[in-house]
Amino acid sequence: MEKLAIFGGEKAIQTDPGDMFTWPIITKEIEEAVLDVLRKGTMSGVEVTKEFEREYAAWHNMKYALGHNTGTAALHGAMFGLGIGKGDQIICPSMTYWASA
Repeated sequence: MEKLAIFGGEKAIQTDPGDMFTWPIITKEIEEAVLDVLRKGTMSGVEVTKEFEREYAAWHNMKYALGHNTGTAALHGAMFGLGIGKGDQIICPSMTYWASA
């Protein structure tokens, strides 16, 4: 068995603790990609969105994925896709974000 870090062994997490809680993590590559989209002036239904959806679907081993701009929009899309409407009951946790209330 390896030595625990507290006893001089290797640390399991090598990242500087000051960087662990920095969010979002913005690299130069991400910054340039965002600026490229902003400079083009179109954000919906464009190739970068379609590429994201394809990669996200593949990452989750799914055939399709649909990108949304907020979690609330994603919940609305899910409810629409399931045919949930007025008068239907949805069970969700009592401790949740207001969008799902």
